[in-house]
Amino acid sequence: MDRYQLSRELREQGRAALAGGVHSSMRAGGDPVLFFESAEGCHITDVDGNRYIDYKLGAGPLVLGHSPADVIEAVKAQLDRGLQTATETPLGNEVAEQFVSLVPCAELVHFANTGSEAVHLALRVARAHRNRRRIICFEGHFHGWYDNIWAASEDGPEAAPATLGQGGVLDDLVMLRWNEVETLEAALDAHRDEVAAVIMNPVMLAGAPGGTMPRSGYLERVRELCTQHEALFILDEVLTGFRVALGGAQELFGVQPDLATYAKSISAGLSMAALAGRRDVMEPIATNEVAHPGTYNGNLLCLAAAKAALTHLAADHGAFYRTCNALREQLSDGIREVSARHGVPVQIPGAGAVLTVWFADHADYHDARTARAAHHRDFSVKFFKGLQDRGVLSNPGMFLSDAHTPADIEETVEAADEVVKSLSFNDQRGLCPQPKRIAI
Repeated sequence: MDRYQLSRELREQGRAALAGGVHSSMRAGGDPVLFFESAEGCHITDVDGNRYIDYKLGAGPLVLGHSPADVIEAVKAQLDRGLQTATETPLGNEVAEQFVSLVPCAELVHFANTGSEAVHLALRVARAHRNRRRIICFEGHFHGWYDNIWAASEDGPEAAPATLGQGGVLDDLVMLRWNEVETLEAALDAHRDEVAAVIMNPVMLAGAPGGTMPRSGYLERVRELCTQHEALFILDEVLTGFRVALGGAQELFGVQPDLATYAKSISAGLSMAALAGRRDVMEPIATNEVAHPGTYNGNLLCLAAAKAALTHLAADHGAFYRTCNALREQLSDGIREVSARHGVPVQIPGAGAVLTVWFADHADYHDARTARAAHHRDFSVKFFKGLQDRGVLSNPGMFLSDAHTPADIEETVEAADEVVKSLSFNDQRGLCPQPKRIAI
C-alpha cells in the first residue's frame, strides 16, 4: 500500500488550477510532494495520516516549533484589535526597540515581509550610501530569488541567470568563491571605487552545500577589506539570525557588519523580515531618500508574533540556546556513531539550532564547489528518503527547536540506524550537479 497515496492524488488534482500543482518552485521536486493537514510542537502529520518528527520546520521560520502557545496567544489577541491597518502602531515601536537591543549591528531597523525583500532593500541602501553599483557575492550563497541577486555560477567571477526571464540584470554582480581572502582582495582591487557592498551568508549551514564554516580569520579580514575599500559589509542572517545565537552569527563570530538581513526566525512562522545596521547607513530610509513602500510592512499580526517570539528566545539568559545546543550535540553524536558503525563517512557541522548532515569522506572543504565535490549525493538522497519513510522529515540542513525533546532525538537516531543498515554505500562522490547556466 502506498503510504503517500492521498498526497499523490492531491498533487495531480492541484495541477488543474495551480501552476505545477505547488505554490513554490522549491517544493516541486519532492518524491512525492507531500500534503500536510496538521502540526504541533516538533511533529507534523500529512493527509495520509503519516506523522513525522519535523526537522524542516517550514524551511526554517518555525524556530519555536509548530504553533508555539505564546506566539499563538499573542496573534489571537491582536486579531481582536485588528487584522491590518497599514498604519504605524505602538507595537511597531516596541518590536523595533526589542530587535535593536538584541542584534549587535542594529542601531536602526526597518521591517519588511520576506528575506528576498530585505536583501533587495539592503542592496538599494548600499548603492545609495556609496553611490556605486557593483555588488560582490559568493558561489553557493543564497540571497533570495530577486533578479539582481539570484545567480547560477560555475567558474566565477561571471554570474549567470538562475532562471528564464531574468534578462541582463546581473551585469553589476561579481561572483567569487567564498572563504578565499586573496580572491576577494583581487576583486576589490580590480573594481576599485566601484563596489557598493560585499554580501555573504556568514556560514553555509542549512540550505547550502556542506554546512561550511568560515575559515579562521576570514570574516575579520572581510570586515577589514570592506572598510579599506569603503564598501559596505552585508551579512545575510536570514538563516542564522536568532538561530546560531541570540545575536546571530555576529555574536557567534564577533564580527559586526554594516548591514544585516533577517527573516526566518523573527516571528516564529509568520512572514516577516528586517534590515538592520549602522545609523548613518540606514538614515536614507529614515529620510525617505531610499524608498521602501509596502502595505504589509510592520503588519500587526507579524509584529505581535515577533514580540512574543523574541521574548521567548531571550528569556532566562538564553535557555532556548542551551536547550538547542544540547539537542544538536545529541543528534550529531548519534548520527556520527551510527555512520561510523556502518562504515559511512559523514561530516556534521552546526551551531545553535542548525546543523548539516553531509556525507563526505573529509571536512577539508571550504566553499560550495569543494563541498559538492566531497559529497556522496546518491547515498544522501536515499538516506533522507529513508528517514521520511520512517517518520522523520529532514533535508541535509536540519533545524531544531526547543519543541524537540531528547526522546525525539533518540527516535531519529534509531531511524537513521535502520536506514544506513538498509543501504549499500559506495564511493561515488561529487554527484551534486553544478547549477546550470540559463539562456536569456
